[in-house]
Amino acid sequence: MVLQAKLDMESERITRERAEEILGDAVELLKEASEVLKTEPDMEGKLQEKLMILMQQLELDETANERNADSAVDEELALEDMIENLQTEPLIVKPRKPMRRNM
Repeated sequence: MVLQAKLDMESERITRERAEEILGDAVELLKEASEVLKTEPDMEGKLQEKLMILMQQLELDETANERNADSAVDEELALEDMIENLQTEPLIVKPRKPMRRNM
């Protein structure tokens, strides 16, 4: 579930907000499972470890998303500059040669 959400977000099939919802649901499921399995000390430790890994992965993904957002803003500004330059520079149109018709 977590890996699929990450892949879907990276390929832009789902939004970042939806991916965060899915990851939040996964965290809640792990917390609930931890409560249910408190009678199994070995399982609880494994679940706590998985929960910590999942939370760290979520933090890393958020940091990467912030970097990607900054990069997207830079690209958008560069495109705006290119459009502005195209609008201010004179457009040179070369006349076409007339087409010959073979008859």
